Amino acid sequence: MRRVIDWLPYLAGVMVCVLTVQLGLWQTRRADEKIALGARLAQAGEAAPLVPEVVDQVAEWTRVAVRGHWLADKTIWVDNRVHDGRPGFHVLTPLAREDGGVVLVRRGWIAAGRDRSHLPEVVTPAGSVTVIGRVRIPESKPFSLADSAGAGRLWQYLD
Repeated sequence: MRRVIDWLPYLAGVMVCVLTVQLGLWQTRRADEKIALGARLAQAGEAAPLVPEVVDQVAEWTRVAVRGHWLADKTIWVDNRVHDGRPGFHVLTPLAREDGGVVLVRRGWIAAGRDRSHLPEVVTPAGSVTVIGRVRIPESKPFSLADSAGAGRLWQYLD
């Protein structure tokens, strides 16, 4: 029994070494994934925008050009988004396409006021517009302390 106890610290040391090597390899794999994503983004940024018939079938990060009119009364604000250390909202407005489809467009970030019960004003142009952007698919269930994504015009995340 004494012999097993004498080897226990060495066994624990070897296991800690194996664990740290595996964690390092995991970080290396994550770095490779990030480098590949950066290359995809750079390639997509240089490509001419596509004019897809169906946006749902376009690969993520692809540049697209869509034409339609804003549904300003359906604008939503995604809360708790920080930019340059300031709290605010991501503004998302549906764009009704000329072919009858609807695309949700993230129009940018806007600072929050002192009172979150009053949402900031967002000017939305009337008439037909062409929007050029990248296709982005939201996370299926991001980490959130809220029980639901949201309701009405103020949301915590997209669902």
